[in-house]
Amino acid sequence: MQKETAEKIAGAPYGKERFRSLELKPWFAFSIEYYFKKRDFNPVPQTDSVFLHIHQKERDLIKDSDKDLYLDFISYGFSTTKSSVRDIYKKIFTHEQYKRLAHSLKFNMLSSPTDLTFEQWVGMFDYLRHSVISEKKEFFRGAYARLKKKQSGLQKIHRTRTDYKKRARQIGLRYSY
Repeated sequence: MQKETAEKIAGAPYGKERFRSLELKPWFAFSIEYYFKKRDFNPVPQTDSVFLHIHQKERDLIKDSDKDLYLDFISYGFSTTKSSVRDIYKKIFTHEQYKRLAHSLKFNMLSSPTDLTFEQWVGMFDYLRHSVISEKKEFFRGAYARLKKKQSGLQKIHRTRTDYKKRARQIGLRYSY
């Protein structure tokens, strides 16, 4: 698998936590087992490749009954234009709740979503489950379905050796460098 993709899926310790890693980590463990050399392939690729081991966890960190709420929670955090977790979840957590969370989970109050570790995300989610009123949980309910719907409508321009402008015109998009 391409190294950059594996790092996005695996998250820490190989890179920052991303939506994709947080989406999967409650149920799967990831480890990069082998870093291939470009010479290991013929023809030689332009990207680095790794062997990513994916292992299903024996014990889920998020219960099935909380899965939808968890996915909505992280989707909401990664699908907004606001830069800090504090600003993103301002309508969910009071200032005092957020301050206590940041202190107990040991993160900066101005952290971005990718600055938090998986454990910090799970800690925030656990606090949300037990300490936030259900009306506030409704605020982000359905965020995962909205994100998936938005992503399914995206049209990608695949990297090829063809002219990008020409390729973009072929599929009806404007492209500028």
